[in-house]
Amino acid sequence: MSVAPTPEPDPEALRNNISNFLAANGFTEIMNNSLTKKDYYAQLSTYPAAACVELVNPLSQDLNVMRQTLLLSGLEVIAYNINRQVSSLKTFEYGSVYQRLPEKDGTTLEGYEEHQAFALFLTGTPDKVWRNPAGKSSFFALKGYVELLMKRYRIDLSSFTTAPAPVDIFSEGVVWSLPGKDPKVLCTLGTVNPALARRFGIKQPVFAAEIDWPGL
Repeated sequence: MSVAPTPEPDPEALRNNISNFLAANGFTEIMNNSLTKKDYYAQLSTYPAAACVELVNPLSQDLNVMRQTLLLSGLEVIAYNINRQVSSLKTFEYGSVYQRLPEKDGTTLEGYEEHQAFALFLTGTPDKVWRNPAGKSSFFALKGYVELLMKRYRIDLSSFTTAPAPVDIFSEGVVWSLPGKDPKVLCTLGTVNPALARRFGIKQPVFAAEIDWPGL
């Protein structure tokens, strides 16, 4: 028989560890289709429609491209639940994101990029418990969860370079990038732009973070 070596650190063990940590803190895992609607990207500059990986024979116009980010499918889930009287949510998702590289040849695999991402979402007012008053979702609550998650793996975000979150996705927020000559974004966190949320029929504040899985 052939024995494949296990990578170190083991991505599956790391993923299970993070999932258990978030579940213990009241989060629910969600799973979405990698196919999505190109119209979602029509007004975005961070994830432009030109960078979408389009399907040659799409099933419908609602499933005609591969997603560039987990944030938009997460907003779909939030809108679905709010429309069914579930307005308080703490969710997370793992999944692949895809991008067309316009500067490269689209007839070969070199013209496309795929990697794993990890997203967290927070919205609404959590249920009241006997020992604490009802809380409220906030930017700082989500930031606290992200920082706790990073501390479990001895990642000090204070040593990372920071920049404002992109305004077409977030009304306020921060981007943490890995230090070095060619900084790679590790995590983007903030308050989802209300104009973007309204495109999904969401009227309440939503707080979201997306983490680059290979970077983590």
